[in-house]
Amino acid sequence: MTVGKRAFRLLAVDMDGTVLNTEKIITPRTGRAMETALSCGKEVVFATGRCPAEMRNYLAAFPTMRYAMCLSGALLLDLRTGVILDETTLSPALAAQILSAAEGLDVMAVVYAGNEVYLERRRRGDLAHFWCDCYTALYDDCGNWVERSADVLSLGESIRKINFFCHSEADYRVLEQRMAPLPVNLAQGSYNNCEVSPLGVDKGAGLERLCRAAGIPVTESIAVGDSGNDLAMLRAAGLSVAMENATAEIKAAADVTVSDCDHDGVAEVIETYLL
Repeated sequence: MTVGKRAFRLLAVDMDGTVLNTEKIITPRTGRAMETALSCGKEVVFATGRCPAEMRNYLAAFPTMRYAMCLSGALLLDLRTGVILDETTLSPALAAQILSAAEGLDVMAVVYAGNEVYLERRRRGDLAHFWCDCYTALYDDCGNWVERSADVLSLGESIRKINFFCHSEADYRVLEQRMAPLPVNLAQGSYNNCEVSPLGVDKGAGLERLCRAAGIPVTESIAVGDSGNDLAMLRAAGLSVAMENATAEIKAAADVTVSDCDHDGVAEVIETYLL
């Protein structure tokens, strides 16, 4: 693809595996590039499966960032005003069906309600079993630990997404089959992570709605990602970018590929295409 002199105004960037390196850190070069873009009037947006509580420390580092796409597009925020630009939720009854579908499987449920994240207390020391111990510090910092995932449904908070970390591919495939009859959208956040969102919610639809709210044509947006839940966003953007550490599916869908998350691929995108 020839990008030429196209002027891009918005960068939607995934967090884990993209703007965050394998240590869950934004490196100095990438941070400086983001700050430069923001100071030049470009919109840099975290487009993530995380909830606001999980983004708190990263957002604090970029006080001039205007927008955020949370929970894979289920929640769009104006960070300057605190206004919810758009949100989509799971009904309590549907959320209960989703949790019931995982019964008997070796999986860990992560329930996103309101702006918070909830996990079962019995899983607190068991994250390595589900291949997600890289999130130990995150969940220790902002996780809410409950006796049963179903207890979250009685809190009266909007249920926006439910994630399942699976111990094995076999459990993942069974979970997919059980979810198939339900009116939900499934996305693969990582090789063992099944994201269950309200029907019609994905990062692509989220990017389109966010661009409308910001008054920016979606053709003037860049999307950067690494895994299956980024695919719809890459297809919607004016320029799609895959990280070198991305899945084969993402690389095949992208217009260009940049360095991996440990070697400032996002800085490369900003310096080459956004500025």
